[in-house]
Amino acid sequence: MLSRLGLPACTRGGVDVDVCVTDGVYACGSGRVLVVPRDPLLAAATLIGFLEAGIREILVGVDTGPVKKYAIIVNDVLLEHGVVGDEAEFAERMCRLYSHANPRRMIIRVGVEGRGAEDLALELKARCPGIIVELTSEHGTTRRRERRFPPAGLRSACPEPLDRDAEAAVMIALKPGLRLEQP
Repeated sequence: MLSRLGLPACTRGGVDVDVCVTDGVYACGSGRVLVVPRDPLLAAATLIGFLEAGIREILVGVDTGPVKKYAIIVNDVLLEHGVVGDEAEFAERMCRLYSHANPRRMIIRVGVEGRGAEDLALELKARCPGIIVELTSEHGTTRRRERRFPPAGLRSACPEPLDRDAEAAVMIALKPGLRLEQP
């Protein structure tokens, strides 16, 4: 996976570290230990943060079409895309990503053209108070033909190509929207 990210397969500066793979986030001993959770999304975010000296930004885009799709971008790396599924579980997963990765900022942008966009945005805002949630116009985010790769400027860690809805989710993540304030 590291080579797909364009990252070296050794630690930054040649510093030796022990790696602990765990279900918990804080379950390893003292010293220079890189804790890598078993959840693939959290593990990838951990490695990016470690190799790039921290996570500047996490952008999440949600396309609210007939099938809700999402895309997660960490430090200009398309880390994951897929189907939202259960909204409560999706919100909980985004909260775990935020608390584990500890980015300088995390923005979730929800496209407003589909049904239930406002409900999902409010669910995310209520469950994850530290995350910025925005409602974003989906105008111009879906192309006529599928593009198999992310837009210029993004690296991809995803083995599967983008379909139209996943590409729309990427474009929504990159497009500023209207910020929801705390209720």
